[in-house]
Amino acid sequence: MLNVQNMVPIVQSTQENNPPETIIYVDSNRVSCSGENYDHPLVYYTIPEGGEAVCGYCDIKFRKKDEWQK
Repeated sequence: MLNVQNMVPIVQSTQENNPPETIIYVDSNRVSCSGENYDHPLVYYTIPEGGEAVCGYCDIKFRKKDEWQK
């Protein structure tokens, strides 16, 4: 099980008016998140094939490396 604290986030901004989003590329389709500063309960997500999982608390996005970084 991967934990967000063990990953290096990639911060991207899509537009000037939008805050930057955090996208974490992982090897597994199962991830856990407790926020960048442990600021919400620990939650678990499954990344669907070809998709991404978005944390319902902090909006961090998780994507599988092999499906997004080719």
